[in-house]
Amino acid sequence: MASLTTIPSSPYWIARMRVWIVSPEYPAGGFWRLTMRSTRLPHKTTPKRAAKAVADEMERTGREARNPEAIDEHWAQRRLDSLLRLANVANPRKKTSWHKAVEGWLAAKSSKPRSLEKYRNDVAHFARWLGVRAGHDLRGITADDIADFRQSLADSGLAESTVVYIIKAVRSVLRRAVLLRQIDSNVAELVSLQRTGGTSRKAFTKDEIAAILAAAESEWRTACLFGLYYGMRIGDATRRRYEEIENGVLRFLPEKKSRKGVVVSVPLVGELSTLRGKGKITPVLAKLSVSVASRHFSDLLDRAGITRTKTKKKGQGRGMTDKTFHSFRHTINSLMCDAGVDQRVRQLVCDHDSTKVSNNYTHASIQTMAEAIRRSVPTLERKEPSSADTDPSPRKRVR
Repeated sequence: MASLTTIPSSPYWIARMRVWIVSPEYPAGGFWRLTMRSTRLPHKTTPKRAAKAVADEMERTGREARNPEAIDEHWAQRRLDSLLRLANVANPRKKTSWHKAVEGWLAAKSSKPRSLEKYRNDVAHFARWLGVRAGHDLRGITADDIADFRQSLADSGLAESTVVYIIKAVRSVLRRAVLLRQIDSNVAELVSLQRTGGTSRKAFTKDEIAAILAAAESEWRTACLFGLYYGMRIGDATRRRYEEIENGVLRFLPEKKSRKGVVVSVPLVGELSTLRGKGKITPVLAKLSVSVASRHFSDLLDRAGITRTKTKKKGQGRGMTDKTFHSFRHTINSLMCDAGVDQRVRQLVCDHDSTKVSNNYTHASIQTMAEAIRRSVPTLERKEPSSADTDPSPRKRVR
């Protein structure tokens, strides 16, 4: 252990300790040497016991540094925390556990109770996977931990979309921790959220749209037109009110953005421009939950003869269908793209926040892409020679 002394030329306690000197000439790769280091603690005002604790910590740091494999960011942070504590210096970076980070993250959210419960359940998966580490310093979580956690969720049989939502929740917790300077970087951002399997949503064809509208009853027809014209989700399409219409413009608050209070304004066109009345526009459908309404719409697709591809998930994952009411959002984006509508207008109609999201809902037809290529690229094919070019008969020279 280290010992203390004082020297006339220094006002600080001096630690006498052994340090490891690296030297390849020695069989052990180095040797111990007795040295004296200042503790930077004034001997006139600092008790000897406190200075002795700092000196011991300095020697311990030097002894552990002999093994390069044990040195990493967390080791350095532990040694720094110990020295700051012994020197009665406030640590600028307080330790935060996963449990505390989650509590702060949930408390900062202004979501509905049902949404908060879902978020709590999502991040609880990671807490169970961490085990006792969920109570340790948040800086101990690595990108490999997130990747292994995602793989464990997939191995447990959860649907791929569910796994993505859980990882997104973990990302959000760590993103807030970065802003609060509880950690240096969000290691969850290094894990890709690209989905590798499952059935992607498809748009309805024009023939399928005609079949759906023909098979739809009065209220379902109105709801389908809301979905087709404006890409409304099934909950928004079935719960609109006449009072939201003013001068041919429908202004409503989408359920997905109710927390943000973002009001969407769209012009009523076609059959919807004749809507007049009071109360709910589709009162019977408005009483149904989203899940029940989705099942009723699935029955409507069966009556319309719409062929769909279903993928049965294993384990706890539910089956996926490539054509649902949500396909209307893909349909209107694709139709407007084929019609040459500017992407900014498409984003306004479907209330997409970014170009990236809008692109995911756009499925340009082969004909549209072919026409775009013809308009954009000049004709470079070699022309066939005309009969005039191959005529061997001599021509008179015109003066």
